Amino acid sequence: MSLYLKDDSIPPVVFRRLADRDLTKADQVFRHLLNKPRFSWERDGESLLRRNKRAHFERPAYPSITPASERLTKYLRG
Repeated sequence: MSLYLKDDSIPPVVFRRLADRDLTKADQVFRHLLNKPRFSWERDGESLLRRNKRAHFERPAYPSITPASERLTKYLRG
């Protein structure tokens, strides 16, 4: 997991979604990984992501998927 934290190809949203599912488990995992017994995702998570995923915060966040209407899809297909 610590390699994922440093990997620029993995966006911060992945960690946010994992933490949102169970904050208690997220705290436990990151305490162990970072060797920081007082780590709290709610308090420390955002700064952790901003430190380790700096490039993701330096550019605008665009959606990875853009829905298209049926009419637009027909137009694009020709």
